Amino acid sequence: MPLAEELRFAESYLYLQKTRLGDALAVEMDLPPARELASFFVPPLALQLLLENVVKHNTAFQADPLRIVVHLDVAAQTLTVRNTLRPRRLPPEEKSGLGLKNLAARYAFLTSKPLVVTEENGEFVVTLPLLTMSESVNG
Repeated sequence: MPLAEELRFAESYLYLQKTRLGDALAVEMDLPPARELASFFVPPLALQLLLENVVKHNTAFQADPLRIVVHLDVAAQTLTVRNTLRPRRLPPEEKSGLGLKNLAARYAFLTSKPLVVTEENGEFVVTLPLLTMSESVNG
């Protein structure tokens, strides 16, 4: 899916979550101008899945907002989503980790570049490699 289209879906989703959560959700989109996005692709709904996971797995409070930063690095050809790590108590069946595993598998099918998942400085960080036209033929 073209990255620009994926970002439009993400912005719509974040708008809905911001409407629902108000000041308990703080979002920063650190993106280059749209013309720099044209050659990049991601698997369909990859960013959406990451954003849904943030909201599902973390608590958000008005006095201490859940922070999400979406950063695109054109030179490195990566899209990174980082969020405050504030785990919510979920029933075991809701925290299987299948979403990230499935996303990693989709990436493995499309490219040799890995999806990177880390925890650092109190944040959960997922970095997606951006695909180019030659890699996204199946996407």
